[in-house]
Amino acid sequence: MLNPSYFLCALLLLTGCATSANYQKTLNAWVGEDESALVAKWGKPNKTYAVDGFTYLVYTTSGEASSPGVNTVSQNTVAGTSIFGGANGWIPSLTFWSNCQTTFEIQKGKVVTFEFKGADCRSSAK
Repeated sequence: MLNPSYFLCALLLLTGCATSANYQKTLNAWVGEDESALVAKWGKPNKTYAVDGFTYLVYTTSGEASSPGVNTVSQNTVAGTSIFGGANGWIPSLTFWSNCQTTFEIQKGKVVTFEFKGADCRSSAK
């Protein structure tokens, strides 16, 4: 049977690598690049608008993520002369929505800056 502590450790290791700091580093590489290269790589933006000579390209991602339920059967633990009984139970599956909105500011066909918001604005690329 799957030990829940192994599942939790594996989940933390996988999510620990993807960070918003790494996402920012990924976006930093786009500053100075051509708008056409950005669109070729990222695809058509979800929204565009123009203000005071600047064009803004907005990319939005969202998705459903879920984790399976876990049977939390644990073994007894011996500490000195005491025996501590393990807990038995069920942790139900969890479903949640994640999203990320990234906006690139374009001037004269070049990316000049960006901003992002949302819990899913993370990257594992360093």
